[in-house]
Amino acid sequence: FFFLMIRRPPRSTQSRSSAASDVYKRQYQRRVHGDSFCISKFHKRKMPPKKKEFYQIVKDEEHFKTFYDDKNIKLTVVDVHPHWCGPCEIMFTVYSSFAASIDDFDKRIEFVTVDIEKVKELFPQIKLTCKPTFLFLQRGQIVDEVIGINIPLITEKVYKYLPYEY
Repeated sequence: FFFLMIRRPPRSTQSRSSAASDVYKRQYQRRVHGDSFCISKFHKRKMPPKKKEFYQIVKDEEHFKTFYDDKNIKLTVVDVHPHWCGPCEIMFTVYSSFAASIDDFDKRIEFVTVDIEKVKELFPQIKLTCKPTFLFLQRGQIVDEVIGINIPLITEKVYKYLPYEY
């Protein structure tokens, strides 16, 4: 008899998730339709600073010769690619990981991407394929070469030729 007297409170017609979505809908409508509080909060944000790029794109042969110089003590890793293929975008994240892991990154190493057509006369031995060629330059000399995207091998070569004195 007592269990019939105890009544549960009535359930709301909406579930919790739809009630929460209504809150979000109202917040969105305030932003879109011009509630002054929401405009100042959401629409007047400053843009984040641009990310630093850890590679340079060679514009012409004279620009490339600044890296291919015997006075340059930095290790220069050159990504040589055909113009119809473009630089490998996978390597851009690898460059940023090198920047995070190498002390005094700017003083010791630089990454350069170049179209093969712009430096064809300097490197006649490079064949035109869809695989990029990575040249490792030090003091105006080619010290090593990697053909294709072999990230462990490229990492090994970078740490092998990285200058300790800078």
